[in-house]
Amino acid sequence: MLAHHYAQALLRLTHSVSTESITGILKRKGHSALLPAIIAEYDTLRSRRERYGRTTIRVAKKEALKKQESSIKSYESEMGFIMQKADIVEDPAIVGGFVIESEEFEVDASYRQKLVHLFRKMVDTVV
Repeated sequence: MLAHHYAQALLRLTHSVSTESITGILKRKGHSALLPAIIAEYDTLRSRRERYGRTTIRVAKKEALKKQESSIKSYESEMGFIMQKADIVEDPAIVGGFVIESEEFEVDASYRQKLVHLFRKMVDTVV
């Protein structure tokens, strides 16, 4: 069970974490013997995510996807998805920007969300 928790944590970490720091943490906690089990569990979780964990990217217009590509790609390593494998859905209700949705996370960088936030801020100031 402990190996499963370590593997889940590794899956959520960015690629900036070095192998040395991970092994150092395991040594300090006295969990070095778990390394083979952690690797096996990590591989299982990763393949399960690739098979079942579909990611959807919603944009107002598919033509606008090119403009958002660099911003979306900045979330790839952090959130653990690949933009080219994601389902792209056109959703005019978001006005502009993008929304990345998965079973595990959601990133709302839409203009609609920003407009709603601005509206609420203005209403709170007036009242």
